Amino acid sequence: MKYFDSHADTLTEIQKTGETLAENTCDLDLRRVDGFAGAYGQVFALWKDRQLLRESPETEFRRLYNRAASLLGGQSGRVRLCRTSRDLQSALAEGTVAALLSMTVRSAPKLVS
Repeated sequence: MKYFDSHADTLTEIQKTGETLAENTCDLDLRRVDGFAGAYGQVFALWKDRQLLRESPETEFRRLYNRAASLLGGQSGRVRLCRTSRDLQSALAEGTVAALLSMTVRSAPKLVS
């Protein structure tokens, strides 16, 4: 692997805007990284502000994860969700972008007066 980016908010952002992973107005889309496929790994950050949770953190995580997996699955042949090191090796051997997910439920920063 020649290129590896450890953080992109793209999957979180396109869930809000309705854009696609193939092409969007975020910092990363598959159209722009196609030339790196087979040599590129990307960690997609899924995050939610704790104050905006509609359900338990576990339920919210599952919902975000399932939606992200669906977005990635909709681009099979271009990107592969990797859960293990074997998945990562296979994605690179197949010439696809290797995608990993990270999840954060964050709290809003406290303001000091």
